[in-house]
Order: sequence, then structure tokens, then C-alpha cells
Amino acid sequence: MSSKGYTLIEFVMVMIVVSVIGVIIMSILSSTLRGTKKTNVISSIRISGNQAITQMAKLIRFAKKFEGVSESGTINTYVLDCTQTVIGPTPTPTPVAYKYLKFKAEDDGQIIFTCDDANSTIASNTASLIDTDIVKVADNNCWFTCNQDRVTTNPVIRVYFELRQAGDSTFPESQFSIPFETSVVLKNLVK
Repeated sequence: MSSKGYTLIEFVMVMIVVSVIGVIIMSILSSTLRGTKKTNVISSIRISGNQAITQMAKLIRFAKKFEGVSESGTINTYVLDCTQTVIGPTPTPTPVAYKYLKFKAEDDGQIIFTCDDANSTIASNTASLIDTDIVKVADNNCWFTCNQDRVTTNPVIRVYFELRQAGDSTFPESQFSIPFETSVVLKNLVK
């Protein structure tokens, strides 16, 4: 007896094999696309963070006058003396994390860097240094510290912030932050 067609069992087996192959191909494509997305997210965060920290470091390094750091940014709260008192053989104290840094630039214009936690950005005279459509400061992770050996030495300003992708993505490849940090000595300080 010759049969000119496929049986139902043969047809079902072919469908199962094709489905398994399809699932394998889809998972490979999905992981490749997610890896590409992660690479793109990392790249955009790094570009934005590097631009911001380079611009800040350059402006701080060549500032004419250090006008202080502050936790609140109000007029009479800026601290000019960044020396830390160490009593006895205790370890070096943890520097205070400030949200505002004020100095006079090379062109005599006043610049105030701000860690704006409310808007998740870093600002220079209220203008954001990062593209907040692409990245944002990660959960209050932005501050400045100031340190001096003596009142007569130039202060060392440390800038720290972490950036993450803007928006509330639920994908794991978008749920990470990248830290940026630099320490800058004011070179052109006029006393």
C-alpha cells in the first residue's frame, strides 16, 4: 500500500522541530540586540560624562579665583578654607561632600557648578552640562570636595558623579550607572 501524503504525526513532528529551531534563532537574535543596546547605552553615557568632566576640569584648573564650596548654595554659606584639622594619629577625616562650587573664570565671569539632584543633572550657571534626554545623574551621586594642606596652598577640587541612562527602562542592560571622577588643582589662582 503506497501513501501519497504525510501522516498527522509526521506533520506535528515537523512543526515541533521548526518551532524549536525558531525559538533558538529568536533567542540568539534577542541576546545580540540586547548586547548591542547595552553597548550603545554605555557609549552614550561615557561620551556625555567625559565631555562634562573634561569641561569642568578645564574651567576649574584655569580659574582665576576660588570663591568657595557650599552644601546649600545660598549666599553666605560658601566655604573658602578647605584645610582639614587632623588631631593626633587618627586617620584622615572624610571630606565634606558639597553640592555647589563657585569660582571666577579666566574671563572674570563667575561660574557656579551645581549638582542638581532635583533635576538629576550637573549644571554650570544653571545650564546643564549633560544632555538630560540621554543621561541623568544617578540617585544623588554628584558632589564636590575641597582639600588644602595649608590656607596658603591652592585647593584641590575633587569632582564626582555617576551617570545612567535617562528614562525608566525595565531592561537590565539599561539599569546601571558609570562613575566619573577627577581631582583638579587650581593653577592660575590669584591670591
